[in-house]
Amino acid sequence: MTSVVVQEDYPVGRGRPTKYRPEMIEQLYELAQAGGQTATGIARRLGITKPTLYEWINDKEDFSIAVKACREAYQ
Repeated sequence: MTSVVVQEDYPVGRGRPTKYRPEMIEQLYELAQAGGQTATGIARRLGITKPTLYEWINDKEDFSIAVKACREAYQ
């Protein structure tokens, strides 16, 4: 009889690994200083889709603040 060992330190996730990296915050502030971007432009520059951009805005406060600065600089 074989037993299954579950490692609690490594929970099983669903889907693909995230593309999110903390360095993206710095990229967003650099974009803001360069004149900002639209949501479409931000997503394109970060290599993500717009739905992912909005998901991260809702889930990550520091990311949300940086996106807001970037979008405000564009307007």
